[in-house]
Amino acid sequence: VIAAILGYALGAAWLVPVLFQTSPHAENPKQATLLDAAHTVSTQQSDPRSAALRMAHTLTDALLATALLVVWQRLYGAQETGWISALLRVLGFVPAVVHMAWAQVVLAQGPSDAQDPKKSALWLGLVAWAAVLVLGGVCALALTEPWLDASWQGVWPYIVPLVLWQGSACLSAAFSHRPFQAQAAARYSWACMGLALLQATVLLAPLGLPQPIDAAAHMMAFALVSSLGLLALTVWMARLR
Repeated sequence: VIAAILGYALGAAWLVPVLFQTSPHAENPKQATLLDAAHTVSTQQSDPRSAALRMAHTLTDALLATALLVVWQRLYGAQETGWISALLRVLGFVPAVVHMAWAQVVLAQGPSDAQDPKKSALWLGLVAWAAVLVLGGVCALALTEPWLDASWQGVWPYIVPLVLWQGSACLSAAFSHRPFQAQAAARYSWACMGLALLQATVLLAPLGLPQPIDAAAHMMAFALVSSLGLLALTVWMARLR
């Protein structure tokens, strides 16, 4: 908690001089008003979603990530939860980087700077998926070789499902800029929240059973539903005009 607070404080340190900075257009109110209006129009064109919808989208993603670990600990114990959380930290890094960095770069370039954005996004998604596959192979190698303690052998059943899930997330992340270019950002958020609801249903389903199902089977079902949903979302985004 202390490390997180220090990190946020350091990241927000640039706000201090901004708070005391005088606007360069303060002497010309008319020009400042025109610039503010142009900035508002530009922002609306790139992301017309309401603040409530954006907050709901972000909150849904955060709740699903938290629910996965909480439900897994409730059903299968702390050791199983540690195995999947460790793998998610290693494999989930790739789609997160693609989603944050690639979308911003493409949107900043504009449609005229990219000759074939769909082809570039597809290649990036496939390369990122290959990177996830390589990381999964490294994890398998670490389990095969005497690099880790024997207690880590329980990670084996989770490698394939998580590689499939995070690889599909890479493809989806590579096309995540398309809804903002096609003025479909609101539909994109609703689609993502709908997929998260479907994922949560699969995740929570064993809680109603008399006896929990096998952890590996549960993860495979969750990963398959997540992957198919992400691939369907990718196809929809790729076909946007």
